[in-house]
Amino acid sequence: MKTLSNLLLLATTQKTPVVWVRIGNCSNTALTQWFHLLFPQILAYLEAGDYLVELH
Repeated sequence: MKTLSNLLLLATTQKTPVVWVRIGNCSNTALTQWFHLLFPQILAYLEAGDYLVELH
């Protein structure tokens, strides 16, 4: 399992955008709906230059 420090290292040194999803057990439908609502905000963070976006 990746740790936050490993993800942050990957995001900052490799300039690889990372979207870290922390959500409990849920159905694919619920996960899709959750992402659908948050996608504009995720995209805005990435377009603003953030390389690590944590969702929980």
